[in-house]
Amino acid sequence: MTIQYNQVLAIWQDEGGGESTNFLSVQDQTPWSGGPYGALFTAMRDLSRAGNLAVQWSQNLNVVDPAAGGPYSTVKDRLTFVLVTADGRTGQLNLPAPREDIFVAGNVLVDMSNPLVQALVAQVTATLGASDGTPWVEVRQGVRSRIR
Repeated sequence: MTIQYNQVLAIWQDEGGGESTNFLSVQDQTPWSGGPYGALFTAMRDLSRAGNLAVQWSQNLNVVDPAAGGPYSTVKDRLTFVLVTADGRTGQLNLPAPREDIFVAGNVLVDMSNPLVQALVAQVTATLGASDGTPWVEVRQGVRSRIR
């Protein structure tokens, strides 16, 4: 069976113009039919000796959500959650510029009981998965860090 690797991307920008992108694998690994572009890809393959492994479709959902200031407001400031599948595989979810009000004392560990964190956990376990689509069933402690 061929793995689809269906993904969604989240593109971020901080107040200083710094950018960061998340590539997130989703649970829905339904193959894409190629839609109206199927014949185009067939014609391209017919002219090539290279094996065509995949064709990816990309479409934006434009969101108006301006960056806000705060003590960890750059894309170099990161919030990392460890994700776990039912069979014990792990992955990470990294978010840039975390809000300061989601941490316990010390501002390093995430308060996993925070309603905003709980909403994210619910969405992660409902929609995201490992690269083969296996659902993430647990979101472990989040930790704040800074990349260089």
